Parts: sequence; structure tokens; C-alpha cells
Amino acid sequence: MPEPVFIISLTPLNGPVMRLLKISALLLLLVSEASAKDTVLVNKKIAVGISLAPECSFRRIEMVYQTIYTLSDYEYRIRSEVPSFSYTAGASLTYFIKKHLSVSMGVNFSQKGFSTERIEVITVDYPEGGLGKVKIRYNYNYIEIPVKAQYLVGKKKARLVMECGLSPAFLLYKQAIKRYEYYNGEKRREKDKPNYINNTFNLFLNIGAGADIVLRENLSLRILPSFNYGLMRTGTVRITEHLWNSGLTVSGFLRL
Repeated sequence: MPEPVFIISLTPLNGPVMRLLKISALLLLLVSEASAKDTVLVNKKIAVGISLAPECSFRRIEMVYQTIYTLSDYEYRIRSEVPSFSYTAGASLTYFIKKHLSVSMGVNFSQKGFSTERIEVITVDYPEGGLGKVKIRYNYNYIEIPVKAQYLVGKKKARLVMECGLSPAFLLYKQAIKRYEYYNGEKRREKDKPNYINNTFNLFLNIGAGADIVLRENLSLRILPSFNYGLMRTGTVRITEHLWNSGLTVSGFLRL
């Protein structure tokens, strides 16, 4: 058996990560310049929250075994794949160990994945002998259980919050959505489930930094640019992948 050869693509990470760092720096500047009066939240250690995060998702692919065919396939995927829009939504329970230190656990539904550019395609079934292009979107739908720690800096209404943690994730299903556009003007949309071998469990590393804004004594709004990276491969094929997503998480918290 040939020795494993890992070839990794890192280029797609640069754009979203740099934008995430810029947004975090801007929020840090806004928090540091906040001129609101000092505000103290009620002294309650439990908070419940809900969150929604529009995100950009993609994958980092690896070629485990190099052959002429897998190298050609790997290079084709690098050229043809692009990030896609995704989202994460859920609820959480937070416990404040100290005034500025907390831990949380939640349940999320998270859609991750990637898309392809429009690819030239010839079909013989519909329309007959039809020629056109297809764009494919691959969705990975997960249930996540995020376990995180948060640290807040500041005493004003707008405070800096930093967060890190891990999210065990369980794959519900993976689905490919194909959008055909034929040169005769016809359009068609298909949904299917690819026959790839996928691991049903993954573990995502979560990091983020943003602003925590006190609205009332027991109510706060949190705006958090975040980055999530899958530590485990999603499959066992010769070209495998690590999923990642980056976005802006908006959360509301109520102290109980």
C-alpha cells in the first residue's frame, strides 16, 4: 500500500479569516470608545440565550493517497469549488462563575458546506441531448452541542467579550442540490444525497471576539464574529476534507 501523502489547500481560509479579524478589531475599537455610563447587571448567575449566525462556509481538502487520477481530481476541485452561504441557530444556558467569566452549553442546528462554480454539462435524459451548465451546492446539516467559555472585559454598557470552546457535532444528513440551466432557456432543480462515505461525528473548534451590550439590568445583546473549524475529517475517501465556517453571531441573553 502506498504511503499516505497529504496535500492541503489553505488559500480559501485567507479572505474570510482576515475579514473576521478586521470586524473583531472594529468591534474592539467601538467597545473601548463607548461612552455609556457604568451599568451593573443584576447579580444572577444563570442566563438563557438564543442565537442566529449568518455564515460563510467552505472546506479544506486533503489528498490522502496520491495517484495520477486523484491528483487530477484534487486540482479540479481546487479550481471549481467556492464558499457558500450557511447559517447556525440555537439556544444556550450560561453559568457565570465570576462577574466576568462564564461557561455555557447549548444545542444548535448548523448547516455547513460548499458550492461549485457553474460547470459545463451534457445530459441525454432532460432535455433530450440538452447542453447547459450546472451549479452544485453541498449541504452538511449538523446538530451541535457547543461547550464554551466566555470572558468579558469592561464595566460599561458595551463590553468586550472573548469566547472559545468545542462543539461535538452529529451529522443528520448530507445533501447535494443541483441547479441546471440549459442553453434553450429551461431550468431544473434537483436534490439528492451523494453516495460518499461520511463520518457522522465531528468536533468543531470555536473562537470569537466581539461586543456584549447591556440593554437592561437582566437583558443583553451580543454581537460576535466567530470562526469554527472541523477537527475531524468528514470522510474516508482518498480526497477528504475538513469543514469550516465563519460568520457573525447575534445573540440575546436573559438573566434568570
